[in-house]
Amino acid sequence: MGNGPGGLEEYVALFRSEPLSQGGLVWEWNNHGLLKKEGDLEYFAYGGDFGDEPNDADFIMDGLTLSDHTPMPSLLEYAKIIQPVTVRLTEDSSQMIVTNHYDFVDLSGLNVFWHMVYDGRTTNRTELTLPRVPAGENRTVDLPLNIDDVSQEAWLTIEFELKENRIWADQGHIVAWDQLYLPGTSVQRSMAAVGRAVSPSARQAGLQVTQDRAKLNITTGGTAFGFDLLQGNVTWEVDGVSMFQQGPELYFYRAMTQNDEASAGDGVEWDAAKVGMMHTQVRDVTWSQSENGVTVHFQIRVAPKVLEWGVEADLIYTVSTGDPAIRVQARGEFVGKNTPSVVPRIGLMAVMSKEFSDVSWFGRGPGENYKDSKQACRMGRYESTVEDLFTYYDYPQENGNREDLRWLQVSNGEVTLDVRRADEGASFSFTAGRYMPFDLNDAKHPHDLNPLNVTVLNLDYDNHGLGSATVGPKPFEKYKCRTEPFDFTFVMSLA
Repeated sequence: MGNGPGGLEEYVALFRSEPLSQGGLVWEWNNHGLLKKEGDLEYFAYGGDFGDEPNDADFIMDGLTLSDHTPMPSLLEYAKIIQPVTVRLTEDSSQMIVTNHYDFVDLSGLNVFWHMVYDGRTTNRTELTLPRVPAGENRTVDLPLNIDDVSQEAWLTIEFELKENRIWADQGHIVAWDQLYLPGTSVQRSMAAVGRAVSPSARQAGLQVTQDRAKLNITTGGTAFGFDLLQGNVTWEVDGVSMFQQGPELYFYRAMTQNDEASAGDGVEWDAAKVGMMHTQVRDVTWSQSENGVTVHFQIRVAPKVLEWGVEADLIYTVSTGDPAIRVQARGEFVGKNTPSVVPRIGLMAVMSKEFSDVSWFGRGPGENYKDSKQACRMGRYESTVEDLFTYYDYPQENGNREDLRWLQVSNGEVTLDVRRADEGASFSFTAGRYMPFDLNDAKHPHDLNPLNVTVLNLDYDNHGLGSATVGPKPFEKYKCRTEPFDFTFVMSLA
């Protein structure tokens, strides 16, 4: 229902590997909201909106399309998972295996093309000739390039198109595609690199550090960082432009999905543990300065005020000399009685000015995707606005996540924030929107939402899968965000 289901890939893999099993059948195709008019307002209503008692509330909002039959991300994921041709690398990555999942026809009715996707460029498409692959069989073929020539991480993209018009689609329609990850032969540049070396003149400029009671101020040129040593809040201004109004701070909550809210969903545990009410308390703070910058070390507890469990953590901010950049390390562990087994997310949350509304990234896109529902989204470079990152659902809920990012940039048109993981080879996920989680939780229809005049940015080290707990299981084990020790670092700089 709604944002989900998760784990379709595993189900279809089972159906294809076991001849006596079948599944992947759609129920239901679309939501069944009824168009209701209240003066000038029109919206799709559900149980209880007509004064009907008893009712099943939003249970009729359970399709792969909206009530007006607009496809939802789940339909795109379903189409990708059941595609009739798949391609995978051999164990040594020297060749690729093409599998024909059609029951009766070979692949002669399809044209095949390949191209490479790198961070920064995409090569032209080139036609690929394959041997005959009969129905239900596979063939191992050579890669269309020398893998030793791939010096940086890349994705070999294979596409299968219709050769001729069909009654259901035109010539050139892509019926299947896959991306094969090639790590590259050279040592990868650490994602900690923020793009600009610090010049000697910039290093000599140094940082001006002052402490006014409980406020630590760090300035260099037109850049100013402020640290509230009592509350732990961080601000960042560039030439008078406010970058951070709040954060980046540790954050563990997200809005509920319909599957989370189900009686068998993880939202039951999150509500009982009051994950959404966690509050940061500064236990201790120290700071030091060296020729390389200033480090501010907060020892914090993030916990619901009325329960025993919580997170004991260190937040370590390092402001670099010369180059306006801030490094944020978060490490901690979950402690105390009645700690929930999973949480919605582990990451950082920051509130930025509303003007920071232009977003670009290298990762999965262009649409929303989650760790157990991302196969329909290709790796590539994408651009969007904060408003367009939002995914409309008939029943408002968690939405808009993007997975497997190498970098993220958020801009107001003049100043651009660049975000990367400092941990070697690590990726991350993000959301950027106009709502806090409880704004989405409290809304029962889209017209109940009132956008905030800020950009709420979440940078996640880990987050919880979607699952299908309304009428199925919670997320599979590998997609859960477990309450285990964590240690991650983000680097934020000006692009």
